[in-house]
Amino acid sequence: MEGVPPVPMLLRHMAVLGVHGFSVEYRGAQTFMPPLTPLLQDYNWEETVSALASKVSPPPEGANLSKTKETNRLLHVVKSGKFRLSLVPGLTIALAPGHDRPLILYRLGRLVRITDVTQEAIAKALARAESWYRANQKEDGSFPYQYNPVTQEESLNGLLARHVMNLMALGELWQYTKKEETRTIGIRALGNALKKWYVEDPKFGFGYLTQGQEGAPLGASAAGLLGIVKLRAYRDSKEMKNRAERLVAFIKALRHADGRYDLKYPSDDSLLNIDYYPGEAQLALMEWAREVNDESIVELCLESMRYYQEYFWKTMNTPFIPWHTQACAHIYTATRRQEVAEYILRMNALLITAQQIRQTGRKILPADSPGHFINPKKTRSAKEHVTTTGVYLEGLADAFSLARETGDKENLKQFRDALLWGTRSLLQVQIKDEIDMLIMPNRKRALGGFRTRTDNPRIRIDNMQHAVSALIKIHRVLREEDYQATATLARE
Repeated sequence: MEGVPPVPMLLRHMAVLGVHGFSVEYRGAQTFMPPLTPLLQDYNWEETVSALASKVSPPPEGANLSKTKETNRLLHVVKSGKFRLSLVPGLTIALAPGHDRPLILYRLGRLVRITDVTQEAIAKALARAESWYRANQKEDGSFPYQYNPVTQEESLNGLLARHVMNLMALGELWQYTKKEETRTIGIRALGNALKKWYVEDPKFGFGYLTQGQEGAPLGASAAGLLGIVKLRAYRDSKEMKNRAERLVAFIKALRHADGRYDLKYPSDDSLLNIDYYPGEAQLALMEWAREVNDESIVELCLESMRYYQEYFWKTMNTPFIPWHTQACAHIYTATRRQEVAEYILRMNALLITAQQIRQTGRKILPADSPGHFINPKKTRSAKEHVTTTGVYLEGLADAFSLARETGDKENLKQFRDALLWGTRSLLQVQIKDEIDMLIMPNRKRALGGFRTRTDNPRIRIDNMQHAVSALIKIHRVLREEDYQATATLARE
């Protein structure tokens, strides 16, 4: 919040900036929607227009319309020629610190330009994220799965792997800050996770994490192992080391002789999460192998890499790339095999084609959007999402380091530019200061959180994990001269 005037001062400097509400007329009926309503309701444009149409042309009383019929009815209203939509100028509150000009707000935040991406900006973002963790940890050590800083609604339930993967980010944040307080937050969260979800199977001698009825997902146990390793918790007690070893045994038990993994236990042969869980398992095993110097694990992971390499080149699904890149980076460090290096570089050369930097065709790219990644093969994931951008950057940072080490100048430049643009996207969606929090009642809980998208204020626990892990890696791998490229990128 450094350099930002307090809210009372901002309230005395209201400036007309052309922020609009919506006025609609249809067959003599009129309605108005304030400019913040779509933001608070998380409406996209289609939902905004549908909501307006439903106000001026509500369905007959007692009508029981299906969703499809209701959509068709509203579409008929909008396309009728009698539906009039107008933009009504409104007010926004912002004054640039130290200047007499108003500051334009873009969807819950000020515009972050590519030239704003600096090593110092990343360091400040990580400091804010650390404050978010302090403000949002509950007494039992857990964190809300999802929190809306505008409405203050929160959800505690959610995908187990996302809950547990957050432990890894806390460990990385502790290693980055060197603050024992940060490790304490992580250890408390780890203790809570193991207490709630860790189970041991005495028959097979392994341990795993599960929420119960749906079995034990491979990714959740891999995340638990990563948390123990990153927080160095296995060094604290024999019990914690024993749990880590049992999680390793579980991951190995789900591995087949050909290198593939069952995606959950007991196995139901489902391929759901195949693009995520094997890579997470490989990364967890390699992190553990590095800690305890176990070369046998490296050989197992090399064989699995070869199995999934064949799968990837058949599908080329981009969500597959970041987890396997991170695991393969460890494999390359341990083996120095050229095949591993080439695999990493080829995968990430494909990955950066999914980054949205400039307008393509008729698709408009808003000023606050450049730098995010999408998964173009999956409709559900085709929308901007901070977790997608964050996790892609985690792997890309390793690929960038490899390109520098191997002297691959072409990929080095492409990967550097992608990291800079991706960082811009992450900084855009972080809640940074009083201006970002103008409509957020509990600013202590909001500060430092990463919003889901530029048009969605919700903070999900994996938003934090992926953004924090990515920014820590980027802060580590980019040099001062790399940031100088932002001036060129701004002109392109």
